This record gives sequence, structure tokens and C-alpha cells, in this order.
Amino acid sequence: MTTDKGKPLSPGELRHARAKSTNARKQAKLGHANKEKFGIKIPNTPREALIFDGEARNTKWADSMAKEMNGLIALNVFQFHSAGTRFRREDGWQWAPMRMIFDIKKEDKRYKSRFVVGSHVID
Repeated sequence: MTTDKGKPLSPGELRHARAKSTNARKQAKLGHANKEKFGIKIPNTPREALIFDGEARNTKWADSMAKEMNGLIALNVFQFHSAGTRFRREDGWQWAPMRMIFDIKKEDKRYKSRFVVGSHVID
């Protein structure tokens, strides 16, 4: 491999270039590469959503996430506890991964966020 100026890469640069391309291939294979829909970048994480908002100079993803979370709070989905509270499996608690899913609706190009729990790990 060479740089854009034709110079060979140093061993460290070569390692970095290989790792970067391998990571991109893994992300694309897993479906984690950023997608676009109707010319709008779809984020994979809430952090990416806020970055995309900053790039677009709007708050559409942030508003979408707030709408989803406020709806869940209004339905009393969550129990809030003080920091440092310990939860034991014997008491009926279990760990489950949570994430935000993002999409653009075809009908009206609306920004959509869904908060989901990984049901594949829940007993």
C-alpha cells in the first residue's frame, strides 16, 4: 500500500489502514454501516443522531428521540431508582440491553425513533 503521493506506508500506517478497512467491512456485514434513506443519513446510535442533527443544523433526530422517551415515560414504562441501587436476580430483576432504532417514514419523510429492549435475552 502507498500514500496518495506514492510513498510506501510505514508499518504503523499500514496496520492502521488495514484495521480501518477491516472494521468497515465488519460493520457493513453486520448492517451497522450508516444507511441513507431519501437522502437522509440514518444513525445507529443516539450519539450519531445528535451529530447528524448538528451537521444538518436542525433538531429532528433529537425531537424524535424526545417524543419516543416522553411517550414511554407517560405510559409509566420505567421505574426510576437512585444511583447506586443494586438489583438482584433473586428479587426478579434481570439485565437486558436497550437501544434506539432510527428510521425515516416514507409517507411524510418523518424522523422516527424507537426505544427497544433486546428480547432475545429476556427470560
